[in-house]
Amino acid sequence: MATIEYERYLSEVRGEIETCPEVIALNAIRNTVIDFCQKTTVWRMDLSAISVSINVADYDISIDSDTVVAGINWGYLTDSVGEELRLGVTSEDTLDNGSVKSVKLWRTKTGTPHHIYLNNPTSLRLVNIPEEAYTLYAGIWAKPSRESYDAPDYIYEKYLEAIAAGAKARILSMTTRPWFNASAAVAEKNEYRARCSSALIDSTKSHTRLSKTVEMRPFA
Repeated sequence: MATIEYERYLSEVRGEIETCPEVIALNAIRNTVIDFCQKTTVWRMDLSAISVSINVADYDISIDSDTVVAGINWGYLTDSVGEELRLGVTSEDTLDNGSVKSVKLWRTKTGTPHHIYLNNPTSLRLVNIPEEAYTLYAGIWAKPSRESYDAPDYIYEKYLEAIAAGAKARILSMTTRPWFNASAAVAEKNEYRARCSSALIDSTKSHTRLSKTVEMRPFA
């Protein structure tokens, strides 16, 4: 996957805030890209297939150290004869608050899995606990990590103005700095929000995914 380093965004951000040190601007850019990917789901990837074991519901997700799983987009299983079993994407809170009494026991219930959810940024869980072997396929939304120094190139090419607006909003909101400008910060924040909304609609309609090999393994 082609990437572009955050330094490339600097001219778009610092041109209007020349007194802002580069290190502060870069941090604002990184944090904005992370927030943008979380809000818009523009960075999507398909996980590699995994063999699901009997009585194993939890699986690690191993991806690049500078990438974080932001959410699960979709999932399905195939059984031994190739029949496809679609999985609903849910959350732990949703399952705990289920109106059906039996759902309250979902953590220990065995049977055919019908849902999948993200335990944390590095693992996922099937519900129910499988009683037979399957192959699991899933897609995720991703975002850069706090230690990242770059992001997918299409974020720069397609959403540079959005990232610049978000980064400038962060910088101009720093009340103790000489470049603080409340009205300009609000304007940039509004611009950023509008562009995030547009990007989310674009992402949802296009369903563009990036293929990437990701190894997943059962918990030891």
